Amino acid sequence: MEQLLRPKTVSFDSNGGTPLASQLLFKGQTVRYPAVPEKKGAAFDRWYEDNGSFKQPWNFDNVPSTDIVLYAKWIKDAKGGVGDGSADNPHLIDNSSSLQGIGTGDYLLSDHYELAADIIWDGDFQPIGSDNDQFTGSFNGNGYSISNITINNDDQYQGMFAEIGTTGVVKNVALTIMEIPTAYRQNIGAVTAANYGTIENVYVVGKIGHGTVNVGGIAGNNFGLIRNCFVAVTDMSAGTSVGGIAGLNGDGGRIENCIALNDKIEASNTGRITGSSTGTGTLSNNYAWKEMDIVTAAVSRQPDPNPKGKDGENVTSAELKTQQAWEQAGFTFSASDSLWQWNGDAGFPSFRGGSITEWSSWL
Repeated sequence: MEQLLRPKTVSFDSNGGTPLASQLLFKGQTVRYPAVPEKKGAAFDRWYEDNGSFKQPWNFDNVPSTDIVLYAKWIKDAKGGVGDGSADNPHLIDNSSSLQGIGTGDYLLSDHYELAADIIWDGDFQPIGSDNDQFTGSFNGNGYSISNITINNDDQYQGMFAEIGTTGVVKNVALTIMEIPTAYRQNIGAVTAANYGTIENVYVVGKIGHGTVNVGGIAGNNFGLIRNCFVAVTDMSAGTSVGGIAGLNGDGGRIENCIALNDKIEASNTGRITGSSTGTGTLSNNYAWKEMDIVTAAVSRQPDPNPKGKDGENVTSAELKTQQAWEQAGFTFSASDSLWQWNGDAGFPSFRGGSITEWSSWL
């Protein structure tokens, strides 16, 4: 009893960065975010429970049960803030201007990028690259989020990335409170209008409006790999081909271990996972909210539940609030190297140590 009642001490080991004072916590108190430490030639990542391996980010919603030490992880940054864009020394993105700068000047579309902080966007976002100038590098979100992005322009390729090439990789990032009004444009997806590369460990919560053809929660068109992603998007419709994950899954396209939680989809061709799947495109172990309103040619239809089909297998609202349902869909939470964190009734699964997004009202 004495052990439970006594104050807990939280110490911060900045691993060569500026020293920080410890905190004394009483019963029920959580750790307060300390000041961000600084270290010459490096950028601060986040606080971890383990030192060296850095596989257990500290969740600041947790209440410590004993004295703890939190360790700072630093990202190599040989050029004092930006990196050189190589795989070993990627450009570090920690603000809106550096994010929008991808693909301009010395920040090539073939370079490697990593998020070093959550980014809250303000205003309209211009898609990175174009259908004639693909993103062929890598973008590792490191479990951080980008929120409040609005894409509202005249291009026919709408998404954070206009088009991802065969060597392009986008992973480990949350896109929250995202909105694409679309205004009758085509090829629309939160991550990209067209994917020929790899998108994995990404989730999207927001609103995508009406397009003309090929509208999806992750990608408008998929000819690459989309894996371990989930989407909770409202107001998504098109003239032709709307899917919770991808509008069109074409030749070579693979959608695996994904969950679509949209409230409604509407088009002449609809699917809870993909509106259309053609050629050599494949679907595997995908799930979708059982009560999603599927409107095809102005008439609501019943889904055809199948983990290998364009509607995916059914998952109920109650099942969604269980860790087992997500693990069945291929998400892992307990492994020491897992990126995902289970949050139960508090909100959607999130990345370890990251912010939690509340369950959508319709779920």
